[in-house]
Amino acid sequence: MIAAAVRTEGPRRRALRPYALLYIYRRRLRVNGAQEMLAGVGVAVAVALVLAATVAEGSIAGSTRQVVRAVVGQASLQLRSPGNGTFDERLLTRVEGIPGVKQAAPLLEQTATVLAPDGRRVSVDLAGTDVSLAVLDGLAHTLPLDALTPGGIGLSSASARQLGLTGSRPGTRVRLLLRGRSTPLRVSAVLGSEAAGAVSNALVAVMPLERLQRLAGLPGRVTRILVQSTPARQAAVRHDLEALAAGRLTVTPAEQDVTLLQQALRPSGLASQLFAAIGALLGFLLAFNAMLLTVPERRQAIADLRLAGTRRSAIVQIVAFQAVCLGVAASAVGLAVGYALSVWVFHQPTGYLAEAFTLSSATVVGRGPLLLAGLGGVAATCLASAVPLLDLRAGRARDAVYREAGVPGNALDTRAQRVLFAAALAVLAAASGVFVLAPSAAILAGAMLAFATLLAVPLVFASVLHVARSLAERRQSLTSLPVALASLQSTTLRSLALAATGALALFGSVALGGSRQDLLRGIRSFASSYVADAPIWVSNPGDNQAAQEFSPDSRTAAIARLPGIAAVSVFQGGFLTLGDRRVWVIARPPGASRHVLESQVTAGSAAVAAARLAAGGWIAVSEQIAAEHHTAIGG
Repeated sequence: MIAAAVRTEGPRRRALRPYALLYIYRRRLRVNGAQEMLAGVGVAVAVALVLAATVAEGSIAGSTRQVVRAVVGQASLQLRSPGNGTFDERLLTRVEGIPGVKQAAPLLEQTATVLAPDGRRVSVDLAGTDVSLAVLDGLAHTLPLDALTPGGIGLSSASARQLGLTGSRPGTRVRLLLRGRSTPLRVSAVLGSEAAGAVSNALVAVMPLERLQRLAGLPGRVTRILVQSTPARQAAVRHDLEALAAGRLTVTPAEQDVTLLQQALRPSGLASQLFAAIGALLGFLLAFNAMLLTVPERRQAIADLRLAGTRRSAIVQIVAFQAVCLGVAASAVGLAVGYALSVWVFHQPTGYLAEAFTLSSATVVGRGPLLLAGLGGVAATCLASAVPLLDLRAGRARDAVYREAGVPGNALDTRAQRVLFAAALAVLAAASGVFVLAPSAAILAGAMLAFATLLAVPLVFASVLHVARSLAERRQSLTSLPVALASLQSTTLRSLALAATGALALFGSVALGGSRQDLLRGIRSFASSYVADAPIWVSNPGDNQAAQEFSPDSRTAAIARLPGIAAVSVFQGGFLTLGDRRVWVIARPPGASRHVLESQVTAGSAAVAAARLAAGGWIAVSEQIAAEHHTAIGG
């Protein structure tokens, strides 16, 4: 009936009508629906893994970009300190006097902790601003007036959720822990998306600029001045701002934080790309293996159509239509599952970056990841579905499928196995070369090793079968082994696909698990040396990097008078912008760098470095910074 349905299209018609293609596929689904569903599951798994990994990778920078744009509004430039320090607010008047400056607004940013009445706490980026920022269409543009009233603090909805204050009435009392001081405040507003846009998903709080200056002990100080210039004079404005900065401050694009964050996320992004690549290969192998289950039936259907006189072009249309339908349906399911995974399972924890950047917890799904995952799923389905079309080769008998012994279309000869294994060795050698010559490209080397694993499976699998056959011939007591061998040998390609799937899954598990253990080992080693100078530390709540300042004068003397205290020293950290990176600067007291240097120095002497650091005028830098700035010891 299928052949008849196709032949009614007429001898001159090259393209089958859509209703004919749909009719044929509906008949196939009624008979072989389970096989199609298995193939669709494999494709959906691949699409879901690729989408989840790419979305999780891009959401941090994408959502943070939305937060930055919501804050800076129409500002294109900013004047700031390289180390996020403060400078005199009176500089705002001189900035406003530069020709071409349409509007300028001050901003003071501090990291603080908000403590709820029930003891819950959250670290927030606290911004002090005034109504001048509204002119830039920035943070204050849609804020309720209560958010900037004296004596209050406005919390984003994300901050309020963590404090358990989402349903609380305005006026709820909280405590603000800032620079070593505790201040009671009332919640003046909870800022949802309707009031603060993307800022509502970030852990932030706002208050009047003057009030924050007073609480932080920074009267007349700001951390940034946002500048909106006329388009025609933007270059001239930047030049005048740089002259005004006089090397003490920096002039950068208003969205510089996004660029710095993308640089900080590069290692995580590369790992996510490797995970996505392994997931895509696994999904394709699942889909290919499921499609191989349908190959005998599809080949027989193609042979019947050819024997009935159906043109090759019509058969190709039928196979392509069915592949596209399956790919689109499976990809749609995979996209839905991938989105759920990216939100609830693969959502990347970003607490380790929170002190250096204002981050958002929102999930951003861009057009690029959707197209990559969706079109990739359709392409994989079409590729896996093309195996039966090999019977359409010129010179191939129409009924060749009925002349073959065993399960047709599932053989891979010895020559092909050897060629693939030779290619695996070549890829392995190339991956080793990449790792030795460019250790920073370890992710690329890992991807090459995964591909080499896939290529090596056929010959290794055949060797295992050969050994098993020899064992079965010598040990007649192993009665189940010959049965298993017969089953494997009669479905060579399917067995290879299953073996390759297991090998790649095992490789991914070992590679990613080993990377995780190496990372944890490195963090544990550094953390041990980082805190080795003293058993007790006094810092702001949650400030692991010691980046939040407070005045140590009175506290140092009071702590030193406590019984059992041998010595008290002052420690300070901070984040500075150096080139295209935001770097963590650690300022330890003299002689207190010995433990860190002993465990971290890769070039030079730890003893000499400790002496030079104590003397002053020297710094120790990471390998990445030294390489980027083309410097070495003594440079």
